[in-house]
Order: sequence, then structure tokens, then C-alpha cells
Amino acid sequence: MPIGALSAASTRPVSGTLPTAFPPFAFTGWTYNTAGGPPQNLNPNYYPGSMVPLAAYHDTSSKTFLGTTLPANQTMQKDIDDAIDTIFNHPNVGPFVATRMIRSLVTSNPSPAYIARVASVFNDNGFGVRGDMKSVIRAILLDSEARNDTPGNDFGRLRTPIQHHIALLRALGGDLTQPSMITYTYDDMGESVLNSPSVFGHYSPTFRIPKQTTPLFGPEFQIHGPGELVNRGNLIWSWISYYQTSNVWDLQPIFGLGNNHAACVNAVDNLLLNGRMSPALRQELLNALQTSQAVGADAKMKALTVLYVTAMSSEYMVAH
Repeated sequence: MPIGALSAASTRPVSGTLPTAFPPFAFTGWTYNTAGGPPQNLNPNYYPGSMVPLAAYHDTSSKTFLGTTLPANQTMQKDIDDAIDTIFNHPNVGPFVATRMIRSLVTSNPSPAYIARVASVFNDNGFGVRGDMKSVIRAILLDSEARNDTPGNDFGRLRTPIQHHIALLRALGGDLTQPSMITYTYDDMGESVLNSPSVFGHYSPTFRIPKQTTPLFGPEFQIHGPGELVNRGNLIWSWISYYQTSNVWDLQPIFGLGNNHAACVNAVDNLLLNGRMSPALRQELLNALQTSQAVGADAKMKALTVLYVTAMSSEYMVAH
């Protein structure tokens, strides 16, 4: 398992899980619009327009769920508004939203205390407002668990291929003037652009890393197979070896340090790992620059080796 990947701490919401007893009959009668205007009957998929209500297809009986009863003969809009309000105010929603968002933004296995702190902000932003997402995101990113300068080896979340590559571009001051020209490459990395296999995205938010005594949550690991890993590495190598001083980025400052091994490693450490490179990775890089294969390499190739190995290391692919 990659260094610094995930935490064994439980991520079960402090008040349980999001309720599954959704009020399906409160949502009946809504259908897709059409290019020619509102349809008279249930319509197949048509995404450009908003969904429209067809009263003849709506269940007008009373609906009971989560301890709430919606009266009979309400309008379609009233039924759906009341259903959403009931779900929104359920006590499990705060912990559920906190857990999913922390996993997406900070770490795949947050502690129950971290989840509880964020859930409390969801419940009340300090001014009596529930569900203030600006306050929730602020609480997630500024929490002491997220801001820990010395996180444990089991903390963090795996960057997806796109996140991995975007992070590298930002760190090296890169820019893709025509990103649409490379989107097809992500089809072979399990992250087809704008074409996820389900409403949850390219992977399940509850996926656990297999073959562990206590499987850790690691949603992004579901698309992290050997083939996908090779393909994401190949794309990075093609960028840094072909586009060196123009188009994507200018790597000349790093090339200039190639023959000063310690300085080169330090520079890449600061660029990609915020100066937190582990002693083990540092030694592996220095050893690689001393091998017989590296003796005849020029400064540029040595610098590319340090940059590539660091970018593909678990210390960089797992965001902290």
C-alpha cells in the first residue's frame, strides 16, 4: 500500500448513516422536457431542459416516511419540497455530508471526532443556519486534523489521475492550452472525462482497500489498477521528456541542478512535497543517481529522473 495512504480510524457518521427510506411516491409525475416544449406524456431522457411536472402521473395519496406524513392532495411541487425538507433536517444528514466531503477533500478515513466537528457546523454555522456549505468547507479545510503538519503514514487520500496531473501542472507552473486534446487518454486510466459510469462518479464513495485485516476506506483506489497506474505514469513521462522548456512548462531551472544531486532532490522536494520528503525516498533518489546507468547521464536526464520518480511516488500521489 502506498506510503501515507489512509487511516484506520472509523468513518461511520456519529449519528449513523443517511436514511434509505426515501419517499419515492412524493417524486412521482416528473418527466423530461422535450425540444418542442412540455410533453403530455412521460418522456425519455432529454437533458438540455429542466424536468417538468405531469399531474396525471403523480401519486396524490398521503406519504409517510422518517416520522413525517405528507398530507394527501398536495401539489407536486409541495410534495417534493416537503420531502426534501424532511430529508435535509434529518439528524443523520450532517454526519453523512461531513464524511463524504472530508473523504473527497482531505482524508479517506477521518476520525469520528473530525466528522463530528464538521457535522456540528453543518447543523449550525454559528448563526442558526443549517447546511451553510461555505462554513462546512471552511470547517473541513481548517480543522486541526486537516492542518496537521506531521500527519501519520495512514493519513490522506489518493489523487485520481486527473487530480494527480493537475497538481503536477500547478506545482511546476505548467499550462495546457488545449486540454481537450488529451482528454481521451483518461479513458485508459479509469477516469473518462465527463463520462462517469454512475451518479457517484468513477468509483464508489464507500470502496474499501481489499486484503487488509480491517479494510480501510479508499474510494479512489477502485480505479487504481496496474494498467491505470502505468498509463498515468506514461503520460507524465511524455510531458516532462518532450515538453521541457516550452508549451507546457519550463523545466530548465531543475535541469540546472541535475549534477548537484542533493540540491536537485531538495528542489523537487520543495516543489512537489512541500519539503516533507521522507528520508527513505530521499535516499532512494540519491542512490538512483549513483548507479552505473546514471554515471553517463547528463544533468537533464538526472533531473528528469528525480522529478519523475518523485511525481510517481506514493508520497506525491497521496495528497495530505
